Amino acid sequence: MAIAIDGTGTITGISVGGLNDSIITSSELANGAVTAAKLAAGAGGKILQVQSHSTTTRSSEALASNSAGTTKWLTVNITPSSTSSKIIIFYNLSGSIDYSYYGTILRRGTTPINVGTSAGSRAATTTFLYTDPTSTVRMGNHTSCFVDSPGVTTQLDYNVIVHNSNNGSLTFYANSTVDDTNDATLRNRTASSIIVAEYLP
Repeated sequence: MAIAIDGTGTITGISVGGLNDSIITSSELANGAVTAAKLAAGAGGKILQVQSHSTTTRSSEALASNSAGTTKWLTVNITPSSTSSKIIIFYNLSGSIDYSYYGTILRRGTTPINVGTSAGSRAATTTFLYTDPTSTVRMGNHTSCFVDSPGVTTQLDYNVIVHNSNNGSLTFYANSTVDDTNDATLRNRTASSIIVAEYLP
């Protein structure tokens, strides 16, 4: 069949494979032209981007009884490239509190995600830690991994806050013990970090 161009610019007569590989480049494809549904089997599941944030700073926040603080101890932004994308979140928040009844809450913006189901007076948190309440030496690592399905292509803020689970006001200290005495045996300084990765399933 002969190749023909009509008056509207429509081309007919080109068979499959009739164009050289170099004819159409990736830069000529419209944004969003290739969707996950059009990818060949096994072509999905690729990590598209990774964003991270880490801190070694020793800082603190006073927390009211049985309530969450407002400080974003770990925070990172990511803009998904597709509404079908999944976001993998890993984080580790290291620190201590006057009495070690406390947890962390993972949030997307101001919305808690990957938290338990609250029941009665029991708070819904992502992690929870209890250690010796009489010691100012004890430190803990709050670690979690979660796969989120935000369904948007706008910028997202994933962040971690601390929840005081004690019946009294307490202070949380990031990356150190409560007293932070100069002691090589019991009082380390630590690091905290959050990593988010976008992938197409």
